[in-house]
Amino acid sequence: MNTLESLTPERWEEYKKIKLDSVTNESLAFSDPIEKLEKKTEEEWRKNLTDSAEGKNINMFIENESNRLIGMLSGHVHSNKRLEHNAFLSALYIYPEFRGKGLGK
Repeated sequence: MNTLESLTPERWEEYKKIKLDSVTNESLAFSDPIEKLEKKTEEEWRKNLTDSAEGKNINMFIENESNRLIGMLSGHVHSNKRLEHNAFLSALYIYPEFRGKGLGK
């Protein structure tokens, strides 16, 4: 059974790996240059996950029954107070071997 999870900052290395893999495997689909991501510090990776936990951005991860991250999605909450109940999906990545199984639905 696959689950949609948020990650704690302690799992920053898993986050870094899937983010780097997404940009490496699908470079045209993601705006962050690999060189920029490779230079990020542990503190910066952790901050991204902390910001998610505090609702400043959205980072969710698809985990399989073996607790392996097999996909991720990112988004943003609308900045207009009247529309803050709206969120925008800005990125979705599924490892190639897990595609075609309806995980992005």
